[in-house]
Amino acid sequence: MIISLAFVPPTAIWSCFAQLQLHLPVELAPILNWFKRNYVGKRLVLRHKTIQLAVMILGTAEHAPRFPVNWWTCYERTLAGEDRTNNFAEAAHR
Repeated sequence: MIISLAFVPPTAIWSCFAQLQLHLPVELAPILNWFKRNYVGKRLVLRHKTIQLAVMILGTAEHAPRFPVNWWTCYERTLAGEDRTNNFAEAAHR
């Protein structure tokens, strides 16, 4: 199911990843954390506690993934019908 994120619009990857985390078994948490760290990035919510114990969200900060989304997403390439490799690369692996 993680592989399906390659076909999601880049702007929706974070929300789809969050939904995926809700539906996968807890045993897969180490794999999801690895994928988040390397391919999606970490999103932190910056909060400030008030006296009344209400929480005010100040904003979000993101830690960039090791491999940027534009390196591994296939969304635009699939819509455009573009190949993943060129003929030279395919011939070299025969």
